[in-house]
Amino acid sequence: MVETEAPRRIVERNVSAGGRRAARGTYTLDVLPDGGSRVSFTYAWERAPLGDRLLAPLVRATMRRANRTVMRRLAAEVAAQAVTG
Repeated sequence: MVETEAPRRIVERNVSAGGRRAARGTYTLDVLPDGGSRVSFTYAWERAPLGDRLLAPLVRATMRRANRTVMRRLAAEVAAQAVTG
């Protein structure tokens, strides 16, 4: 984590490809009127090798599906914990 704004925002930064790839991921939590929460995730490259930039549409689609799956699993786990206490 490189930045937080509790309890609303968490920012992470990652570096890979020998330092040629750097990105930030931001999780934003919003309280919903029904008492639940909405978790949004934004991922942005700060720099990336040419190959990564060319594959960006495929990477975005893959990350979107993976994050959707993870958030559904998290929601199910939270709901199960709420029931069992």
